Amino acid sequence: MSQPQSQPHHDTTPHGVDALLVFDAATLLSRYPDASHAPDAPSVADADCCYCLAPEAGELVATNNGLFRVSAPLGSQLRLRLATLALRAEHSVLLTSIRLADEQTLTQPQLVVHDKAEIFVPHTQDPMQPERRHSLDHFWHAHVVAHDSVEALIDITITDRDANVLGCFRCKLLLELSAG
Repeated sequence: MSQPQSQPHHDTTPHGVDALLVFDAATLLSRYPDASHAPDAPSVADADCCYCLAPEAGELVATNNGLFRVSAPLGSQLRLRLATLALRAEHSVLLTSIRLADEQTLTQPQLVVHDKAEIFVPHTQDPMQPERRHSLDHFWHAHVVAHDSVEALIDITITDRDANVLGCFRCKLLLELSAG
């Protein structure tokens, strides 16, 4: 597993493409009730509980078949972020590892943590006036080396609101990079 890199919050790369992996935590947990609780020994899970969202051809496309299509120029930075389908924020997902079959399409992804990020939230007294809050931002980034496909094994840990581990999973994705 890669070590986190602390970076300044503002991205200064000329070309960056943001993509989102959204995990259906409730379905994963119900489908695998005896899932591993050990991040170093995750349960193998189908990729159909992972939705891949990335800008492509002028529209936002989401698939859950293990195929992750991204349009990105050569040399650009692919930033991978995670989310869960958790309407009440009852689950969180942590991406603990990404292992590529090779580095012919992407460089090996690295974890980046911004410890001084800021977000805006509605002010409790006046929702029309947002207030600034400090937050922690993180994502995995890799550089696009070629327009091709590469298999990736990703390990995730699903936690509850109190950070208790509910399940650790490994999914196989096919990352397909194109010029757009």
